[in-house]
Amino acid sequence: MNIKDSRILTIKQIYPDVININKPCIQGNVHDIYIATTYKNKFVCRFSDEQMAKHNCQVSQLLTQHSIPVPRVSIYKCGTEYCETYPFVEGKTLHERLIEGMPSEKVVRAYLQILDLSREISKIPFESVTKTKI
Repeated sequence: MNIKDSRILTIKQIYPDVININKPCIQGNVHDIYIATTYKNKFVCRFSDEQMAKHNCQVSQLLTQHSIPVPRVSIYKCGTEYCETYPFVEGKTLHERLIEGMPSEKVVRAYLQILDLSREISKIPFESVTKTKI
């Protein structure tokens, strides 16, 4: 059994009601990412090592505690890898919208929202990000 097959089996164990599993067609390094569709929802499934998975879960929890809107990350151990899952967020990326010719007033509004979130994130003590344990 190859890695891809074992990952698909893992996703089917996490989501027994899955009806479709595919790889997203987006730019970037996404070879370890799958989209799982159930009858009710879609989920992103990302495979990584233990340290990265636990860190991403911790950061998600920390940001949520500080009212930063991020998806809730869950992690599952599968062999030597971990599978991070989180709800799929419908829509286009900011990059995709910019390429399509997003109106300048919406671009300004989006960047202002990003700056607001950056300000809120900068208020989180650095130690709580680097020392948080699961």
